[in-house]
Amino acid sequence: MRNVKQVPGSEVYAAALALHQIFTGSMGWTLERIDLRNQKGYEWYQCDFPPETLSRVVVHGGHHHGSPSSQWLMQDHDTIGKAVITLTLAKNYEIDNPECFATISAIRSTVRAGGSVGPVFLSLEPDGSILHIDGLHRALVWLLEGRSEDVPGYLCRSFPKSQERA
Repeated sequence: MRNVKQVPGSEVYAAALALHQIFTGSMGWTLERIDLRNQKGYEWYQCDFPPETLSRVVVHGGHHHGSPSSQWLMQDHDTIGKAVITLTLAKNYEIDNPECFATISAIRSTVRAGGSVGPVFLSLEPDGSILHIDGLHRALVWLLEGRSEDVPGYLCRSFPKSQERA
């Protein structure tokens, strides 16, 4: 991570709310997770994430928008990097998972036109892993497009300082 600056949780919540005026799909889920971390008093940082960091981000619960018989983009605890491979190798993903494919396609069009993907929201866990809170499709597109620039975002340290790894 680069350009790390501590910010109040209220700023993170406002940034997510503003972003989700555009990408509405996961707004409730995202705001709930940010609010939960804010209630616990965890620290937030605004920073830039290199693509290598995004590829290591873990998604709990997997990710699936398709029919019950269609291929899941991600299983529980898969990384975004693994999802990039899944998408690259998938056949008929756009047919089996039209909602996810439409989201990826819309973001891809923006990136190909020179636009940014907007911030991602991540959480640093006590074991050192980084979990996804919001921005999965944005991170996927950045990696699928092979972009080398950092992605702006927010990172929550989801544990008190007393539990920090040595």
